[in-house]
Amino acid sequence: SDPVGRIGKWNGVKTTSIAGQRGSCAGNVKVVHTFVTEWREHPQDLRCALSVANYKYDDDYILWVKNKDKDTEESAKLKDQDPTQGQKEKQNYTPAKWDLIKHQKTGGIINNDKSNANWYFLRYADVLLLYAEALNEWKHGPDAEAYNAINAVRRRGYGNPSNTSACDLPQGLDETSFREAVRKERSYELSFEGHRRQDLIRWGIYYKTVQATAKELGYWWEGTGSPNYSVATYTEEGKHELFPIPQRDMDLCIQFNQNPKW
Repeated sequence: SDPVGRIGKWNGVKTTSIAGQRGSCAGNVKVVHTFVTEWREHPQDLRCALSVANYKYDDDYILWVKNKDKDTEESAKLKDQDPTQGQKEKQNYTPAKWDLIKHQKTGGIINNDKSNANWYFLRYADVLLLYAEALNEWKHGPDAEAYNAINAVRRRGYGNPSNTSACDLPQGLDETSFREAVRKERSYELSFEGHRRQDLIRWGIYYKTVQATAKELGYWWEGTGSPNYSVATYTEEGKHELFPIPQRDMDLCIQFNQNPKW
């Protein structure tokens, strides 16, 4: 019992507590569902099921779309795969990478406050993708090393199949196409590991991506009301890429210029 943080308590799978057995998980961090529907267009990519929790734990494992009074397990699975069914429930999907019930080697759910799950600061896959990206930008197009780096990540994500044609990027991509492939791959491989916002900012497409995501959610949503994506309503271009300099620091260092629009 050596809790060291709240990883998995707030960004993990929704879990109710059981006295004497486990604590609870809030599951406050939700998955934007258009990301799920896009990822599911590549069913051979094993990472989606490992990264997105379309379930929660009450007393036991249960799909979010399951209605205990009406749904069987089979009908719940069909609803989960149908993008037009259960939109409200699907907005409760959470990052499965921080499933503290399934991954007991992290220590499980110690109490209602903390866990001893480890945060991934830098993984080898991140190094490979950064290398592929840098080579493409430097040489204005991908070379063999760039392809090898990104394909090594993709092959692992697809379970290292004997036939790599299903996962390797097509040869002959130009600089722009390869850049987009790297950006997409980072969204899949490093999902929910704290990289995406900073990636979008350093690429100069943060505001554009937020607005595009809001539009895609609008296309997806067919129920009454609207999809829950409040970040698009307050994100301002040229402002929210940076945090404001605290007023105390502005007062102490009078030559500072406040960041734009703050």
